[in-house]
Amino acid sequence: MNGAHFHILINHFPIIGGIIASGIMLIGIFSKFEILKRVAYGLFIFTALISIPTNLSGEEAEEIVADIQGIDHDLLEEHEEAANFGLWAAIIVGIVSVVGLILSLKNNDLKGVISFIVFAGSLLAIFYMWQVGLSGGKIRHPEININADTQNEKEHTD
Repeated sequence: MNGAHFHILINHFPIIGGIIASGIMLIGIFSKFEILKRVAYGLFIFTALISIPTNLSGEEAEEIVADIQGIDHDLLEEHEEAANFGLWAAIIVGIVSVVGLILSLKNNDLKGVISFIVFAGSLLAIFYMWQVGLSGGKIRHPEININADTQNEKEHTD
């Protein structure tokens, strides 16, 4: 297995993990079930940790696919830039989640505030991870690059 294969195997975890954790956190906030918030914190921490090898394997994947005919190097750069923002967003949410988990376990009064901060930060991280996934998909999936005008024009000429 090479770096590109490994990257493909794990690259969805940071995206999907953040979305699932955010949903669990939102339910935990509204239901006031601290156990759900703790589960969400754990998933945010996992997401931050899995983002690191995902980002590192992306570097190896870039070296492999850069020589493939038809690969747009501008798309590779766009994806790499988005991935750096996504990585840092996930890491920050993960670090704040560690604080939130500790406060929750100690039943600290700030535990409610931290859960809101983590949830708000997770929305930003989801936005960045969405950009990462979209830009990565464009590298090998030309159907993503078709804009609506081109698609409409093709439908009308058929």
